Amino acid sequence: MVDFDKLIPYPYKVVDNCLCMAYMKSGEEEFKKLCNFVPYITSDVAIDTGNEIERKIRLKGVHQNGDQLREIDIMASELTSTAMSWIVEKWGAKCNIEARNIKDNIRHAIQCTAEFASSTNIFQQFGWKKIDEEWQFLIKGNEIETCATGKLANYYLSDADRDTSLKIIFLLLKSQVVSKNIIYPLMALVFLSPLNSFLKMVGYEPKFVMCLIGKTGTKKSTVSALILSFFGDFSNTDLPFSFRDTENSILSSAFLLKDVLAVIDDFHPSSNGDGRKMNNTAQTIMRGYGDRVGRGRLNSDSSPMSKRYPTGNVIITGEQAPDVTQSGLARCLILEIEKDEVDLEELTYFQKMAKDGLFSSAMKHYITFIKECCLAHDEQAFLDKLTNLFSKYRNEFADKLRNERIEYHDRLPEMGSWLMIGLLFTLKLLKIHNTITEHEYDTERVQAFDVFYQVIKSQAKTVQEDKPSEIFVSKLCALLESGRAVTLDKSSEFNIKPNEFIGYHDEDYYYLISDIAYGMVQALSREQGVVFPIAIKTLLKHLADDGYIVKTSNGGNTHVLRANGDLVRVVKMIKQ
Repeated sequence: MVDFDKLIPYPYKVVDNCLCMAYMKSGEEEFKKLCNFVPYITSDVAIDTGNEIERKIRLKGVHQNGDQLREIDIMASELTSTAMSWIVEKWGAKCNIEARNIKDNIRHAIQCTAEFASSTNIFQQFGWKKIDEEWQFLIKGNEIETCATGKLANYYLSDADRDTSLKIIFLLLKSQVVSKNIIYPLMALVFLSPLNSFLKMVGYEPKFVMCLIGKTGTKKSTVSALILSFFGDFSNTDLPFSFRDTENSILSSAFLLKDVLAVIDDFHPSSNGDGRKMNNTAQTIMRGYGDRVGRGRLNSDSSPMSKRYPTGNVIITGEQAPDVTQSGLARCLILEIEKDEVDLEELTYFQKMAKDGLFSSAMKHYITFIKECCLAHDEQAFLDKLTNLFSKYRNEFADKLRNERIEYHDRLPEMGSWLMIGLLFTLKLLKIHNTITEHEYDTERVQAFDVFYQVIKSQAKTVQEDKPSEIFVSKLCALLESGRAVTLDKSSEFNIKPNEFIGYHDEDYYYLISDIAYGMVQALSREQGVVFPIAIKTLLKHLADDGYIVKTSNGGNTHVLRANGDLVRVVKMIKQ
């Protein structure tokens, strides 16, 4: 039973379950009715979204007929609003305010009850946060929890025997569930994720997407769910996101998943329209995770909204890699599961271990290791170590690629370095707790470097093949070979040009009318459900830089050709 005499201070008074206000008339105390119910605050709730604090007020009430009014939440701004429309919206029309503009008295009376209300902090964003000068990892099952809803509620950490949990990490790393070229990068990404915040602090926040691709039936979603189980309880049917979700919903939730791993499942365009939608979503995801920059948006009053961008790491699954152009490919690392590659017996064993909580327990021990062994003693030394490790391995991967004369994007050595950091801290955890020996630590470190090098080397080739110039030349050759595009001998005479005409040729060169050739390649791309990535002017620069076309003596990209008595401006392309 609520003691209203204690809860609500003078000059307010509860009379017959109605909020009233006392006043003196002719020396006598009388009461003016304010409303036919008694509202009061039960909790003052601060909601930390990760980039701002929102405040909600939690209220209960009693109606004059004795009915208990359900507990409700309103924003702090609603309480101070002169309209006070929340009363009818939340409690219904039976809750009635008296006339004569007394809303401010009711607001004041309600706020007076806050003295006896509890104060609650709710955290929406996962991951590391400094609270009272101490680093805390916010997630369900840890010391300070987050308020997660929907599929995000599946994220949590378990308590299980430390030695058994840590043994599972090494068993999975050395298992035959999938090949080492897949399991090593996946495991590295898992244990890299809780380091994201600290890598960001030193300017080396991970900026890439891991793509796990394979044909239907290769168990790619199941393997991703198993890996994600280090952060909770997941299966291939309840992964956090899919390509059927909207871009905004994915990126909004991805902001909350700080320092943890996410999976976006099922990239498999089934039609041209479907392909465009999914590729647009993939482009947005690549930019979000690859650049760590949120979209600029405005509030209703035209003030800038706080940007929400991905703050964890992600795996994309699909039957093929998204068509995201060369710059997009430079932001992703592609792993391909072959048919019958997954060992189903071992997969079933590890799924049971995950269901028993050993995976998420292993992550809890890993986070404790970071907090107690890396942060508690000397935080700056920990940050310096991350900086040095990143620079060391980035340089080593870059040197090895250069020594083998492999053309690569600058992001690829960085990806290798981030994966090495994730796996090194995992191995260090296992070594400290005697799960592995010093010799096993050194062996795994060397093998991991070799695996990651092969992965980024393969990615370098993929990125090279997806250069705009490579794509254009490949599609142009297909058009010429199929007869859908035709070039005429520049030394011959002819009266009629075929509809498929795109230029001329001699023994060594094609002399292309660039606008026509570019338009045909664009049309072929649209038929294939993709968009050719760049404009014609930029394409000509790429073709020249990559050695496909001959520049003029003054550095121009187009030549003037005399053919069949006409002067034509053309691009001089070397025959392949």
